[in-house]
Amino acid sequence: MTSDYKDHSLNLLKEMVDDSIQHTDATPKEIRDSIVNTVRDQIEYHLKCVDRASEFLALLKHHDKTMPKDDRNAVTQKDWDDFWSPSRDRELNEVNKIMKDSSVEVICQNITSYEASSDTGGITAIGLKSIDINRSIIGHSEVRKRNKNFRSEDILKDIIPAKFKFILCFEGIDQIPFNFLKNDFEIILAYEPVWAIGTGETASIDHINEIHGLVRSELSKLDLDIPLLYGGSVNPNNLKEILSQELVDGVLVGGASTKYEDLYKIINSI
Repeated sequence: MTSDYKDHSLNLLKEMVDDSIQHTDATPKEIRDSIVNTVRDQIEYHLKCVDRASEFLALLKHHDKTMPKDDRNAVTQKDWDDFWSPSRDRELNEVNKIMKDSSVEVICQNITSYEASSDTGGITAIGLKSIDINRSIIGHSEVRKRNKNFRSEDILKDIIPAKFKFILCFEGIDQIPFNFLKNDFEIILAYEPVWAIGTGETASIDHINEIHGLVRSELSKLDLDIPLLYGGSVNPNNLKEILSQELVDGVLVGGASTKYEDLYKIINSI
């Protein structure tokens, strides 16, 4: 555990104990036991995420060392040049420190505003930039599920002028605000059919090409050159076929990326 995180946790624990003693009828021992258990769980979760980041970095280094030089040079830009690791917001800083000298860019899983002064519980682009995080996923299906009124335009209107990089997820083409998109900094789109996320059921190649073709057509009308990813039960068995499609620029890996063996197979299959 880093000293900063340890000091923060201990200070937080002290504040919680002092505050609780003043506002409850429970005994000090009951309060302390409850809070200690809560903080311990948080620390253990933090350490688990940091350990995973370290394992991931070791995996990448192993992949680079064991790949024959000729094969390494043959890996296409589409396959390997851009590799992102979306992390939970509370682990972003620590994970980013671990991965800073690697080829992996650590990004955020969600963002709620650019610099709103009243965004309780939200994640701002300014806040992310302060810890050297310069990209986020926007509009993931799980975000849209929690917020039925979600409109990516509400966030994009502020972060696009500031050129904060993002990956915009969509299920239907109507969820892409094409008139907001630009070519002057890196914007990425990711098609993720909700019915394929976490279900093990991957969209057929024909279906992926159909949707990607429609999006490409709309982008072409506006002279927009924006990469298009596919996400939805991507795994070691279907990765190569998906990436081999001309209309697919990359993949957004979900559940498989949280399983070390699957992630290992994915990295070593490209």
